[in-house]
Amino acid sequence: MKKKSQKKSQKIVAEILPGDLVTVEEIEFDKVTIDFTGSILGVVMKVDQHGRVATNWTANTSELPEWDLPHFNHHQTGRRRLYRFKVLSRKAEWAKVA
Repeated sequence: MKKKSQKKSQKIVAEILPGDLVTVEEIEFDKVTIDFTGSILGVVMKVDQHGRVATNWTANTSELPEWDLPHFNHHQTGRRRLYRFKVLSRKAEWAKVA
């Protein structure tokens, strides 16, 4: 029997589409800790078949370095801290993949 702390990591995916207006949110252990709406803004240029997202970042007044900005439409659960996309132009939810 596995302990609770040894849960298997799960893949979390959101539908990110070309033309989406996006910002960034920081999550720690699957909980949003910082919402960068108003300080980081970008437009999605393309998304490839592997989930890599090309984004034209038009504003970043958060002092968050460019290499920390998200580059994928997915991430794994249980990570200590990471940055992911938040779509502003339409409703897009993050969901676990079976």
